[in-house]
Amino acid sequence: MVKTEVDLLCTQVDLVSGDLVLNRGNPEWWSFHDIDFSSGCGQFGGPMAIIVSEETPQGILGETLSKFSIWGLYITFVLAVGRFIRLQCADLRMRIPFENLPSCDRLMAICEDIYAARAEGELEVEEVLYWTLVKIYRSPHMLLEYTKPD
Repeated sequence: MVKTEVDLLCTQVDLVSGDLVLNRGNPEWWSFHDIDFSSGCGQFGGPMAIIVSEETPQGILGETLSKFSIWGLYITFVLAVGRFIRLQCADLRMRIPFENLPSCDRLMAICEDIYAARAEGELEVEEVLYWTLVKIYRSPHMLLEYTKPD
């Protein structure tokens, strides 16, 4: 049976003894010092590790950064802002003629006449008014003429 390095390390762990010290400075750090320097793994005298830990930022931003990193936060922000802008600008060129007209009083009057004709049962008048409204909306020149302020 061949022993791997992990098996060898696991069997040798009991032979290592040392002190784990918290060094109080600015910043604080942990240090590990081997007590019995003669014991070790092969040609090495024993493990020595210096581990430096940073404080994690607090608050919502700190928790988000610690979970997702700065790239995750950046990508999330860019995607959210991009999606919001896309929703605001979706079909903008289709909405401009209808939202930025100077005065829609005549168009509203035609719509109300269509409603009144339907209520009275004047279906021929309703159809004529409907197709007049469609013709106005299909022609930008006529649309501007009908929506000029009085």
